[in-house]
Amino acid sequence: MLSSWSGTNCCAWNGVTCDKMTGHIVGLNLKGLSEVPPSLLSFTHLTHLDLSSNDFRLKPIPEFIGALQGLTYLNVSEARFGGLIPPHLGNLTSLQVLDMSHNMLTGQIPVTMGNLCRLQSLDLSMNNITGSMEGLFWCDTSSLTALYLSNNSLDGPIPASLGRLAHLTYLDLSNNKLKGSIPGSLVELQQLKVLDLSYNTLDGLLSNVQFDKLVHLRRLSLSGNSFTLNFESNWVPPFQSEVIRLSSCNSGPQFPMWIRSQTKALFELEMQNASIFDHVPDWFWNWSSQLQVLDLSHNQLKGTLPPPLQLPNTFALDLSNNSFEGPLPKALSTIRFVDLSNNLFSGPLPLHFTNKTEFLLLSHNRINGTITLSFCQSLQSLIYVDLSYNNLSGVLPDCGSDVINNNKNVEIIHLAHNNLSGPIPIWVGYLRNLRSLHVDNNKFSGELPSSLKNLSRLVVLDLGENRLSGEIPPWIGEDMPLLKVICIRNNTMHGRIPHQLSMLGSLQVLDLALNNLSGAIPPQLGNLTAMASLVISTEIVELSFPVDFYSTYIEHVAISIKKIRLDYTTTLKFLKLFDLSSNSLTGVIPDELTQLNGLHSLNLSGNHLTGGIPWNMNHFPMLESLDLSRNLLSGPIPPSLSDLNSLEVLNLSHNNLSGKIPSGDQLNTLDNACIYEDNPLLCGFPLAKKCDDSSEAQQSSADPGGEETNIVWFYIGIAPGFITGFWGFMGVMLLKKTWRVSMFRFMDEVYEVVYVAIVVGHARLKRRMTVAFQRCYSSFGM
Repeated sequence: MLSSWSGTNCCAWNGVTCDKMTGHIVGLNLKGLSEVPPSLLSFTHLTHLDLSSNDFRLKPIPEFIGALQGLTYLNVSEARFGGLIPPHLGNLTSLQVLDMSHNMLTGQIPVTMGNLCRLQSLDLSMNNITGSMEGLFWCDTSSLTALYLSNNSLDGPIPASLGRLAHLTYLDLSNNKLKGSIPGSLVELQQLKVLDLSYNTLDGLLSNVQFDKLVHLRRLSLSGNSFTLNFESNWVPPFQSEVIRLSSCNSGPQFPMWIRSQTKALFELEMQNASIFDHVPDWFWNWSSQLQVLDLSHNQLKGTLPPPLQLPNTFALDLSNNSFEGPLPKALSTIRFVDLSNNLFSGPLPLHFTNKTEFLLLSHNRINGTITLSFCQSLQSLIYVDLSYNNLSGVLPDCGSDVINNNKNVEIIHLAHNNLSGPIPIWVGYLRNLRSLHVDNNKFSGELPSSLKNLSRLVVLDLGENRLSGEIPPWIGEDMPLLKVICIRNNTMHGRIPHQLSMLGSLQVLDLALNNLSGAIPPQLGNLTAMASLVISTEIVELSFPVDFYSTYIEHVAISIKKIRLDYTTTLKFLKLFDLSSNSLTGVIPDELTQLNGLHSLNLSGNHLTGGIPWNMNHFPMLESLDLSRNLLSGPIPPSLSDLNSLEVLNLSHNNLSGKIPSGDQLNTLDNACIYEDNPLLCGFPLAKKCDDSSEAQQSSADPGGEETNIVWFYIGIAPGFITGFWGFMGVMLLKKTWRVSMFRFMDEVYEVVYVAIVVGHARLKRRMTVAFQRCYSSFGM
């Protein structure tokens, strides 16, 4: 069956196990298969079959496996099986271990699975199995010790028959669609070590009575449900857990005192969004020194942190989105992941900055003072640092090339919304792995350092709302090929927009508004591939965190669209924006911009643009906001604007547009006269000025791509044909005498016929008119 098998001693083949007494093949571990061979049926003594880690290309599990009734172990995990679970597996009544995890199995669990009363471990996790779990628990007595059904689509309540599994040690039903409350029979599972019901839609009141008999419990995971924990204040659990996860469960309003008893083994405590409105008791900080993961985020916890925060074993600390206040703790250097954002911390950054921390999130606090040289040293370990939305001031330290040069760790820097000033340091350009740089809403000044051209992996460049000057350097387009977001709005940049920006094939957001840019809009910008595409992008920046409760980094950028400035986060990947507003740009709107079919927002307002609005505006099927106001645009409004079915915001005011305002479809819903104000030559709804015939005639005749253009092209096209035909005919006449004589004879005959017809017709008409005149004369009595 495998190409590597050779020789006559099959018991020596790779993946083959034989009984030492009888020599029969009792075990097969088969790799590199694309289909399950029916010849397996010939192995009548087979007890162990491992088909895991193959690629069966979403084929269903073969039914004939149900005929291998001697099997005690069957593993088909991570084998890319698809389709339904075959009911024939219910015939394998000797099975003790069945692992079908990490496939793409669908449908319900067949009721025949209830026949497998000797099962000790069943793993169906990481599939797309639906329906209820009821069919699994038909056996009156069960040997099942491990049941893994996580990451499926199981629904309905947890069946009370679960209580029959008296030997159950591991129960994982997480990440399904189970609903209702935990059955009372849970108390019968007294051997449980792991209980994971997280991320379902379970609810109900939980009391300590339901846990009083679970003396062996080591992992309790109820996060992502709507449980209310109503434990007695003096309750002491009979277990000593290693992991407690109660995020999104109502564990408040007081800080749960029963946690204090979990001192011997607890290394992970997660109570995010647990409705706790209280001070953290002093005993907690002394007690928690053995914790490795501590997440108390998204509560209303108050008070200060102890100055020497003693967490020597902690690698992940999340206290974000609370009401902690006072100075930042000094001893954070040993913690790999620190999130203290969205609190009320004040005072300066610690003088001795972190030397082991990789993720430092301190945004949205009241931290003040300057960023010191210790920050430079911390960049040797930091991957993601966020100091935004604080009161930091002064210039960034001169880190020096000896500290920064060839740094390959830092990927994300957020310093936005502070009072930082001075130039952007040269050393920023030597963080060669940097992917997201946010220094917006500060007081940075001067030109962009040329060292930034080294940031070839940069995806987001947000320099908006500063005092930066100089020209936009062409190397942004030449040396930063991965850029998806450029925001340099509201600075004092001048000069022309470099056409090299058109080389950024991934660019989705271009915001250069509120500067002093001049010259024409480069028509090459119509080649921005991502803006021209209707395909949705992947995440703007992807970054994995070292802890489960932070799955991925979510990029966020402040965007002005539809006259509102919003922070775009998870929806940023859907946005495509082109904003050159409030500059001093001149010339016409390039027709090439209409190739950017994927745009959601186009803003060219507040410039000195002339000419007409491009006629083929219906090339923007996704456009939601269009602002061309405060320019010098002239001519009619293209009727194609009415085809923009997604358009919600339109502003054409303060121009020199003329003619009748088009109607129909989407334009009929945009009935605010302010959209068209200060265009004296415009008329029609929704303006009060009515249109006369000349205005409508002007509208119909002004189509630059319409009838007038068609006539010009008609004559341009017919002229070469006429010339070619004429000289081709004359050439033949000159060269062929017989043709020439025949032609003139034919023309003479035609002339005689036409002449006779005209003379006869004229004589008849003259006679009829004479008769009619005589009749009229006699009727008047003359």
